Amino acid sequence: MKHDYDQRFCHLSTRVEKLLLSLIAVVTLLLAAGQAACVLDPLRHLLIETERWEGRSSPP
Repeated sequence: MKHDYDQRFCHLSTRVEKLLLSLIAVVTLLLAAGQAACVLDPLRHLLIETERWEGRSSPP
């Protein structure tokens, strides 16, 4: 009985670990994509509200 519980727990923890690693990877990619998008002037103007208010880009 105990052995079956251990196997099921290991299976569950492996699935949860894979899910968490996938979520971390997705969040990291989204963060990198967002930062890269803020570097480009046309996208920065659309994404950052202050850019629209001021009407000019900040110096690099």
